[in-house]
Amino acid sequence: MIFSKSDDYYHRANKLIPEQTMTLAKGAHNYPLDFSPKYVKSAQGCELIDVDGNRFIDYTMGLGPFTLGYNYPRINNAVARQLVDGTVYSLPHYLEVELAEIIVDVVPCGEMVRFFKNGADVTGLAIRLARSYTGRNHIIQSGYHGHHDWYSFLLRDSGTIKETKQYTHPVQYNDIQTVNKLIDQYKGDIAGIVLETAFDEPEEGFLDGLRKLCDREGIVLIFDEMWTGFRFSLGGFQEFIGVTPDLALFSKGIANGYPISVITGKRDIMECFSKLWGFTTFGGEVLSIRAAIETIDEIEKKNVIEYIWSTGHKLKEELLSLIKLYDLGNLITIKGYDCRFVFEYSDTNQNYKEILQKELIKNRVLWNNMFVTSFSHKNEHIEKTIEIFDKALQRL
Repeated sequence: MIFSKSDDYYHRANKLIPEQTMTLAKGAHNYPLDFSPKYVKSAQGCELIDVDGNRFIDYTMGLGPFTLGYNYPRINNAVARQLVDGTVYSLPHYLEVELAEIIVDVVPCGEMVRFFKNGADVTGLAIRLARSYTGRNHIIQSGYHGHHDWYSFLLRDSGTIKETKQYTHPVQYNDIQTVNKLIDQYKGDIAGIVLETAFDEPEEGFLDGLRKLCDREGIVLIFDEMWTGFRFSLGGFQEFIGVTPDLALFSKGIANGYPISVITGKRDIMECFSKLWGFTTFGGEVLSIRAAIETIDEIEKKNVIEYIWSTGHKLKEELLSLIKLYDLGNLITIKGYDCRFVFEYSDTNQNYKEILQKELIKNRVLWNNMFVTSFSHKNEHIEKTIEIFDKALQRL
């Protein structure tokens, strides 16, 4: 397989674009650099075509936004019709109101809504809302929440004012004991607890316990639903698990690839927007709002969530069987829910993932260790993927 054009763009980009434009998990470094596509030309359904013309079944799906699939006709046609009328205006567009009504209708915690562009936009603003509402300073967090100073120093701290760091406290998911210790340590000064909900299953009593803690202590409970919204259920993880936060944050699954993020939650907290500065020129961009309206309707009418859980379950069970067949259970485990799961490796110093990736790429499956099924992953794609993983796991 030839990747000459991809390699050329990669070398050109390295001179011009520091660490790429998109989120880190989409970078070429997530694949074997000596044998992988690095730049895409187009995509359709669940398949990508790189700049060299190679076609792959994709399991990253843009890192989650394509619940329906790439170039989904209904969504693209609706956006094309809207494009004739414009994209942004000098006044709010009426579709903002219609989408807000839909969000409030389907999301359990939703009472008021604001629209932005990226996940980091709304997580950063949720922290400011929690501080504004409570008059407190400290934040407890679990998971990944973007590039703003309040959180990103946990990944890289260069350029972050050191005083900022004392106000954010990371905890492991399910670690209710550490949460309690922090609440005691900073008694009366914890503004919010924010959780990414997509990866670990909550232990019995963990989320209910957090909800009770937040109610007792006057803390704002925030669910970062970038991955879970409009994938786990129509109303997100909170509907799926039956625990309602005070604020919820959405982006990836809501508009099938069009850039939009959503913050929604209780009215008295959301009304604190009137006390802080949270505005953006493109928050009301209408192509993405139209795409979101159409996407949510399509998900509901076509039972898309049930479908991606079903196809994901089939894929996961077959992979578990192959791992057992080739006696790889001591090396590889599967973590996550059927609709979004990953491989975990017992020895991260070994190149197990790269061995698998090379075999998969050779057989035209693009996989960065993540399994994100979409409505466009049909049975033939799943069967082919299982067949190729059979070869790859046998080789490993």
